[in-house]
Amino acid sequence: VAMLWVLPSWACRRWQVTAYSLFFIILETTWVFIELTPLVVDVLLVLQFIISGVVWIGILTASCTGAVSFTPLDKHLRKGFWHVASDPAARLWLGRELNGHLLLQVLSVAATVYSAGSTCFTSSCWPVLTLLTFFLFIYLAVTLLATIIIPPHKLPYELGQIPKSLCFRSDEASPLVADGR
Repeated sequence: VAMLWVLPSWACRRWQVTAYSLFFIILETTWVFIELTPLVVDVLLVLQFIISGVVWIGILTASCTGAVSFTPLDKHLRKGFWHVASDPAARLWLGRELNGHLLLQVLSVAATVYSAGSTCFTSSCWPVLTLLTFFLFIYLAVTLLATIIIPPHKLPYELGQIPKSLCFRSDEASPLVADGR
């Protein structure tokens, strides 16, 4: 079941063969080797709700203000429903976000519940929060490391760019350079 996740996730990245995309393929493939204990299942379920909630709250909040942008979708949402319904680029970004931050999370919850059976939400709160914090720390650390190493050194979700003094410099161009998304 874990390997089935990799294909739709890669499709969200438009089948790119970049260092950024390969990083996520490797990260997602590692889940094949992780035992689904009741604690890990509970953390994965909570994590899917956090991912969807944070992304959609960020998109909707950013769409209500012109001061900050979270994704290209929020810029289109600012222009209203009819713009999103009629503009092909707006529909494309809406589809990508619905697929990447709603459908994939729902499928992940379904796959996790299917794999775990009746062991969902059996752990106490403190171990779940501890392991969740560990997973989030690893994600942040790996994301920052990848952003420092891989040009164009942009953080995900239009959160800005790594200062040049912190960026890894390579004199040779690589065919695995990310396109900034």
